[in-house]
Amino acid sequence: MYSILWQLLSVEMVMVFAALSDNPEKCRSGWRQCSSHQRGYYYDDKKHECVYTDKNCIDGYIFQTKELCAWTCQAVIDCPRKPEDLTRKCGEQPRLMYYFDGSKNSCALFLNTGCGDNGNKFKTLRQCEVTCQGSTCIEPPDDPNYCKEKKKTYSYNKEQGICIERNDCDRGGRNFKNIGDCRQKCELEKR
Repeated sequence: MYSILWQLLSVEMVMVFAALSDNPEKCRSGWRQCSSHQRGYYYDDKKHECVYTDKNCIDGYIFQTKELCAWTCQAVIDCPRKPEDLTRKCGEQPRLMYYFDGSKNSCALFLNTGCGDNGNKFKTLRQCEVTCQGSTCIEPPDDPNYCKEKKKTYSYNKEQGICIERNDCDRGGRNFKNIGDCRQKCELEKR
């Protein structure tokens, strides 16, 4: 019984995440959507960022949390792109930023000259890592066996947009040993 329930939950979570990632309309401006959420975040494909709104009917899909918006849109659209042309100068003061290097599956430092914007640039290492690698926070755990015993764990709560303490295991997402690890991997804003 336990394994059947686990398999059903795993399949459901994978299907939900795949549906989000495979639905590019949710990431395009101009797609009219009225949501039951009164406020949330939508992906602005011109600014390459998730923007807060308190209107429930806008030109764009409304996500409950900034992280869900980033994992659905920025991670799929912006993170795979190569960073802007690093050799051109565009009159702005160059500044150090981070970009996601897909070949190394990690974030790296670069000198942003201000030329163009394809969305693959981040002010902090945390923003880069959470945006481009954080979707694992809502994927089912690879090893369900550690969920058999009741132990204190921490996991990302999609409804609240924060990491929470649990006295059991979150079978619908990644679990962490302490709150700091969860926040570092799953929350865009430092708390």
